[in-house]
Amino acid sequence: MKIFSKKAESLIETIIAVTVVALIATGATIWIRMALFANVNTGDLSQAISLSKEGIEMVRSIRDTNGLRYANENCWNSLEGTSVSDCEGALIGDDTYYALKVDLEDILWENYLEESSDADVFSDDYRLYECSFGDYTIMLNPSYLDPLAQDCIETDFYRQIYITYDAESMTVTSTIGWFYNGYEKTFYSISNINK
Repeated sequence: MKIFSKKAESLIETIIAVTVVALIATGATIWIRMALFANVNTGDLSQAISLSKEGIEMVRSIRDTNGLRYANENCWNSLEGTSVSDCEGALIGDDTYYALKVDLEDILWENYLEESSDADVFSDDYRLYECSFGDYTIMLNPSYLDPLAQDCIETDFYRQIYITYDAESMTVTSTIGWFYNGYEKTFYSISNINK
């Protein structure tokens, strides 16, 4: 006894073939979408690594500038001032959070640390802006001026500098925070900076 006709067999084969093709197409679409998301996440992580290392290098630059400016080993960790007597009262604090600022007012590119009491890397104190200067752009945490009025665009990145001391050096932790797909992500670099 014949259960299926030839037409029914062709219809069943067609349905199975369409289902297999649809499953393959869906799987390929999922893999492509995951690859695109991973690419975006990799780009963000790469940016975070760069910004984190840049934060540590800027603190090293402050130390080096102090060495040249004061020629006094007691002022290697000065926050501000123009003479040895100025630096002694304004030293980088131990167990302290900082925002690394760039002065946009005169574009001297002089970096300095501004103390913050907020331990949350996603605080507005630490928000980075992408600012245009002629033919190039740079991501920074500007000071004094309203960054949005200075050809700067608010980004989803934040940079926090945390400093602790031991006998002859300071340990600098540069933490970068950003948002990816609605989730908070962080990356940090740690370095010892000797006096």
